[in-house]
Amino acid sequence: MKKTLMISIMALLFLIACVQEQSVEKIKVGAILPLTGAGSLSGEQAKNALLMAVEEINAQGKVNIELIIQDSKSSAKDGVTAFYELMSINKPDVLMPALSSVSMALAPLIEEQQIPAIALSATAPALTVNKTWIFRYFPAAYAEVVPPINTMNKLGVKKLGLLYLDDDYGRAMLKLFQEKFEVAAEPFLVTDADFRTQIAKLQSKNVDAVFIAGYDNHIKNSIIQLKELGFDKPVISVATASSPLFRKDNSTNGLYVTAPTIYNADSPAKAFMDEYRSKYGSEATQYAAYAYDAMKLLAAAVEKGGDIRSSIEQTTAYSGLFGNVTFKNHDAVFELHSAVIENGQLRYLP
Repeated sequence: MKKTLMISIMALLFLIACVQEQSVEKIKVGAILPLTGAGSLSGEQAKNALLMAVEEINAQGKVNIELIIQDSKSSAKDGVTAFYELMSINKPDVLMPALSSVSMALAPLIEEQQIPAIALSATAPALTVNKTWIFRYFPAAYAEVVPPINTMNKLGVKKLGLLYLDDDYGRAMLKLFQEKFEVAAEPFLVTDADFRTQIAKLQSKNVDAVFIAGYDNHIKNSIIQLKELGFDKPVISVATASSPLFRKDNSTNGLYVTAPTIYNADSPAKAFMDEYRSKYGSEATQYAAYAYDAMKLLAAAVEKGGDIRSSIEQTTAYSGLFGNVTFKNHDAVFELHSAVIENGQLRYLP
């Protein structure tokens, strides 16, 4: 009798385990990140944050995510190679590409393959226009230029000098600024480190301020070289420059930047920032926070059941590290602020 009862209990436990196993939604996520090349800082931050989010999601037992990471090498060409490798070998259910240049190159392939994708650190406005399968969890260029435009209007800027990366991201910034200011524009390549020629040309055109649009190393080198060449007017840059990793030395003092909410002392991201620092021995930036939130958003969509693309598309609001985020078509819309760097700290401007 006892033996029979024990067998029955074991059979029941096995059945319960099988039911629980079946109730867990399993998906594969392929992340195509710039782990090397000019965008490697953002790629490393995104990778770490995605791993953190997946670990937390899987521990909760409702969704099981297998994360496969490929290096785009900050190159559209290598990003496309990584895409085909993922699709042929791993067959992911969802993609997370990063960078405007890579994401724009992948966009037609994603639409053709009909695979849901959430783009990270990609600002090019055209990325999500008339797209069915691509979403963006990162500020688009049209949102990121609002704070610096407000700053420049308060500073009385009429003629803007634009030093910009000549790719989809930089050209989008150029177009948006040309709608508001007289712009003297000087492009540069992703591999460039010396901007003295471009700076001299901007100085000769008597610009009222210089805006720098590029990766962290482009911005840092440009700031140093502007000072070396005696440029004494306002310098403004993108949200990349608001991160604690960027503003830790004196060369950034006085730089005007766009700043997300996560660097506020009372930000909902504080616990995440502390955990990231403890886990990786480095400060988290916006790139980590956006990636972490994007994965959590995806898990919530998967948990709803049914078609993943439709579940993401039906998301009208999400509360995460950036507070309450709303959505405009396929773009997440974030609160962004004007700020200035003072002695390594951000001072948010009214």
